[in-house]
Amino acid sequence: MDVKQKNFLIIITLIALFVWHSLVFALQASDDRISIIYISDLNLYHTPSQNQSIKHTLEKKFGILIYESQAVFQEIIGYINQKLKPDIVIFGGNNIADEKKDENLWQLFLDMTSELKSKVFVNPGINEIKTYNTDELAYSLSIFGQRTKNLWYSQKIRNYLFINLNSVLLFNNSGLSREQLKWFTSVLSQNKNTTTVIALYHSLLDAGGNIINNSAAKKIIEIIDANPQVKLVLSGGEYFNRTHLFKDCLFVNVPSPVVYPCSFKIVELSPGSIKIRTINIPLKGIVNKALKSAKEAEYFKTKASPNDVKSYLLGKGQDLQFDYVFSDLKNR
Repeated sequence: MDVKQKNFLIIITLIALFVWHSLVFALQASDDRISIIYISDLNLYHTPSQNQSIKHTLEKKFGILIYESQAVFQEIIGYINQKLKPDIVIFGGNNIADEKKDENLWQLFLDMTSELKSKVFVNPGINEIKTYNTDELAYSLSIFGQRTKNLWYSQKIRNYLFINLNSVLLFNNSGLSREQLKWFTSVLSQNKNTTTVIALYHSLLDAGGNIINNSAAKKIIEIIDANPQVKLVLSGGEYFNRTHLFKDCLFVNVPSPVVYPCSFKIVELSPGSIKIRTINIPLKGIVNKALKSAKEAEYFKTKASPNDVKSYLLGKGQDLQFDYVFSDLKNR
């Protein structure tokens, strides 16, 4: 073999090594990033067989467009599968409407959710827990690979820990609240160096970013404060769109797809950073109707004047998108 051939082989080998290292790096980088969709207060209901001229009681009280919810959800599923393609979709609670007389709503939700191509986490909200017993809901969650007895659970995916709390039980201050808080503390103590995301139905902070006046909320935040690996808390329940950085942790309150501003959140989580973006449903007619209903809703009249309801629910600036950089736990 002459010198030219040797040099050629060396060059080929170096190129091969470069390509191999580039592929490994790309795979590692991909493995370190994870994308999450969070949807709360879907209030899924059957599409009526004909147009409803009279508002549903939930629309009168909260501005919830439950007659449009099935069409909205179908639109969201298609958009997630075709455009967003996240790793995980988390449903935050009140995934079905408050309709005790119609027990088929939960099955409708499960059937439609099964169309998603991403991994799914489901949190129960007040509506689910009022309508179904714990065993029924726990069995349903097992379909998505979530093993839970009392509707709280944790799961590690890649380099991240996801904890789903049953805030309905916590806020009711039942005997199971103490058991859940003990479990919560234990899971966090065993994962001190794992970036952690917490999902629960109830918001822990009010619209202004202050801890709500609730003993369970104060206890949860106390536990979070003692565990700096918790970097993101996702919640719903109040319909407003808010993002607050509170004690080195992002608290994101997600609005409803069927209450103005008719949106949900996408989160990109990487080692040392979190990117939050708001996704609005692409149905202008429904969004316009939702704004009108919100301005007339009884609930929001206690929160803001009719002229201020839009800004109260929509939020501004960091509520719409937020980039947070923190120290990578691996380097601590």
